[in-house]
Amino acid sequence: MTAYLLLIILIGAFLYVGVRRWERTNAARNIPTLPERLAVRYFDDQILLTDTEAWTYLRLPTVSVEFRTADEWDRLISSYAHGMAGLQDCQIHLKTVFREYNIADWAERLDNRTTIGSPGWRNLLVAQQQHLWSEQFLRKEVYLGVRLGTRVTETTGMIRSLLTSLSKFVSFSAELLVGEDDVVDQKEIDRWQGSARPIHRVLAGSAFGAVPATAAEVAWLFQHQMHPAMPAPSVSHKSAKPWGRGEVQHLAEGFIDNAESPYYLKITQPNWDFVKQHEAHAQNSNTTTPQRFFDSYVATLCVSRIPREMDTWDGNPWIHHAEDPSLGFPVEFSARWEIHPPRKAKKDVEKQIQKVAGQRRHIQEAGAEVPTGVQDAFADGRQLDVDVERQRKYIVYGAGRLMVSAEDPDELTRRCEVLIEHYRNIGIDVAWTPNDQLRLFTEQFPGDKTRLRVRAYRQVQELEAIAAGLFTASNSLGDGEGPYIGRTTGRSQEIVHFDPLFAPRNNKPPGIAIVGAPGGGKTFTTLTIAYQTASRGITTVLLDPKGDAKGLATLGGLGDVRILELGSRMAGLLDPFSLAESREEGTLLAMETMRLLLGGEMTAERENAIVSAIRQVAVLPYPNLRKVVELLLKGGVETMNDSRSAYTDQMISVAKSAGNLLEVISELPLGNLCFSSARSDVKIARDRLTIITLAGLSLPSASTPQDRYTYAQRLSVTLLYLVTHYTRTLIVDPLFTGPKALVIDEAWALTQTTQGAQLIAEVSRLGRSRNTALALVSQNAKDLLAEDVRNCLTTMFVFRSEDAEEITADLELLRISDNPEHRQAVATLPTGRNSECIMRDIRGHVGTMRIDMSYLPEVTVAFDSTPDDGTGRVQSSARRIVTDVTGRVLGVVDTEAEAEALRARIEAETGAPVTIKPDESAVPSGAPSLTKPDTGPHDGPAAQQYEDGSTATSSNLAGARYVGGPPLGQ
Repeated sequence: MTAYLLLIILIGAFLYVGVRRWERTNAARNIPTLPERLAVRYFDDQILLTDTEAWTYLRLPTVSVEFRTADEWDRLISSYAHGMAGLQDCQIHLKTVFREYNIADWAERLDNRTTIGSPGWRNLLVAQQQHLWSEQFLRKEVYLGVRLGTRVTETTGMIRSLLTSLSKFVSFSAELLVGEDDVVDQKEIDRWQGSARPIHRVLAGSAFGAVPATAAEVAWLFQHQMHPAMPAPSVSHKSAKPWGRGEVQHLAEGFIDNAESPYYLKITQPNWDFVKQHEAHAQNSNTTTPQRFFDSYVATLCVSRIPREMDTWDGNPWIHHAEDPSLGFPVEFSARWEIHPPRKAKKDVEKQIQKVAGQRRHIQEAGAEVPTGVQDAFADGRQLDVDVERQRKYIVYGAGRLMVSAEDPDELTRRCEVLIEHYRNIGIDVAWTPNDQLRLFTEQFPGDKTRLRVRAYRQVQELEAIAAGLFTASNSLGDGEGPYIGRTTGRSQEIVHFDPLFAPRNNKPPGIAIVGAPGGGKTFTTLTIAYQTASRGITTVLLDPKGDAKGLATLGGLGDVRILELGSRMAGLLDPFSLAESREEGTLLAMETMRLLLGGEMTAERENAIVSAIRQVAVLPYPNLRKVVELLLKGGVETMNDSRSAYTDQMISVAKSAGNLLEVISELPLGNLCFSSARSDVKIARDRLTIITLAGLSLPSASTPQDRYTYAQRLSVTLLYLVTHYTRTLIVDPLFTGPKALVIDEAWALTQTTQGAQLIAEVSRLGRSRNTALALVSQNAKDLLAEDVRNCLTTMFVFRSEDAEEITADLELLRISDNPEHRQAVATLPTGRNSECIMRDIRGHVGTMRIDMSYLPEVTVAFDSTPDDGTGRVQSSARRIVTDVTGRVLGVVDTEAEAEALRARIEAETGAPVTIKPDESAVPSGAPSLTKPDTGPHDGPAAQQYEDGSTATSSNLAGARYVGGPPLGQ
């Protein structure tokens, strides 16, 4: 009885399994293209497995679309075609998507890299986030999936087939009775990962430079597909952990309505943050009432016809044509292609020719006229057959889809009609097919398959025609990690992030070039970079010969800003011997200083006398350039020789002549900075902004030959050289490995001299290993084209120039072709408050962009270097900055009354009389001079050591308040 009961149960189970299997097979036969659930079972950082297939997905970096010629695009297209040819006999899935910038994630990562930061750093970061959140910026991403093979291996032989069928039946029975097993065997995962690695090597080494897509990126592709034009929840999954089938299905949650219209889908998603938004709305009724659900309408259009001959470059490649800014809405592209090699392509073409030839023959035998379309198809087939055989062309089979989304059906209809007409203008037909929208939508998921097998939508194209679509074309600029600096102004508006220290962190030259005619916007850009680096707590030194950077001292939030106005009170600061680390280095630096000062008047005899005097002084206990001049005035080292001769007398005369000339130069304004017996140990403060100005510097014009320099101009160029050498000590200090930034305005005065160009190259080479960025600001790009200087530049900002020679140098600096179109672009760049520039970033992308600080109006005013427009506005750079002898800012005044009030306040705090003179420091009368500046952290009172041994904390000196402004350091 028990045996019969068991037999009945087994027969019933088999019948139940058979009926369920028949029902599933019948349902699949009736609707062959719509699965019950997504086919994906598993994916990780390397592979993606479906029910029957294995795929690997890679991310393709985008390339710049601006400032390229047709020949350059042809070469890029050929390299793309060559890279795709390595995927022969493969099925590929190309997908371009647009992702909203994750402002919060970017801000968090940037803040984590900012270890110190100024008092106003967090406020700056919050202001940038609020500014970016107010506008919708999209970032293009391109993914390429490659089919690795089928997971169900083909079996041969009766026994193996029987065992396989039995295994499938048992597995199917277990799924129905017990539940489906979603576990993928680790051995199978390892096998497919091994199959994916050669594909990764091929695409990584090609022109694509592809990288494997992470699990988080693949997961986002599923979410993005189900959340079009709606806020998608963040992917909280760890990239190192694989995704199983149940988790994948969770990514695709949502409701799709296919019954409202045959031309589009209605997707409904819950508001993932409804509870938090509802609580915020309850506390503040002025906020927008939150929605429980979001609705979006989606339509997928099919590319139905592509001309066999198209221009490879007409300003709008056919895939990138969908991203034309004139559309005003994003359009995403998805395509599934099969790449056939020439041997296989030739067979396919011959079969098609035979079909068309037979059709034409039957029409002719019937006595009817052969249609033009058939004649053209036959001629095209013959030509394609010849091209495949002679030029070894690859053939691509597949279909392209365009996905459009909107918030309501009417807007979706308008967008689809605009897109269809948009493509018709370049000869491409796009069809909006009804009743197939769900199939077209489903096949765009990663790992899925083509579900709409309509021959009219299946294209046969040469591989070069597919590559000519330039699916990786983009308008992005910047490094994507640094602070927000502006936005692009080309085909689309995208965020430009720029971190001057990104290049040295990635083992790239750290040089930044900022060039352009006066009034173009280079000063504003320079101050913006200095302001942002200083706000992050990066040790920033700005060499400002013109005094335009004084406005930085009027801004709150930068902390303890130092301004070193080099003048009579810092005598001996730039003495070559005091700048050098050793006597030998001091001797060489003193010799270079003399060559710069004397220029063409440095004869062989004079050089011999000066070099001998420098070597003699170098061995003294306290060598300096003043002692060298005094020795030359006495006749040089020849006066120490007891024996006299005609040659000795001649050298004494030469030495005295050189001494007299150097004595005249030393008496010029600022001459005592390097010609003085006094010693100044003022150093550059760390972790803060230091502005070094040389009031009264008389720099020559860039067009003035060096042999035509006046003595004042020679001294000015020499002092700028020595100031750069002065800042070099901060870079080479092995005990200070923190981030640093050196900004040199009027850099042409350095780079046009041999000594200055060598120094810039040396600082650049040291900067890459010492975590230092170097920014060079000049009016003409040709001043930065010397090989030693140009090799250290990775990022360029070129503003408007109208001179033909300057434009030629600008294009050479940007490393773009010199043609009328590019020259016109440089000559017509906007200037003034809406100035634009051409930027070349570290990736080689070139495009137009605008520096944006509009979210901080007080900063924009402080950076404005234009003269008074008659409104009574006081130019920031013209305001009087009151400092102590170490450069610490005590206050900012505009009038004598304000200066008197500041004097009284400082006297009350220090207890000593104070004298304030225009453009000089406020120093308590009788107070001892400072010998060392504060080099410690800026967020606490730091002790200052006087020569008499007494000390004073920073709070004693920096306690003054800005007139009409907040306390210093706030």
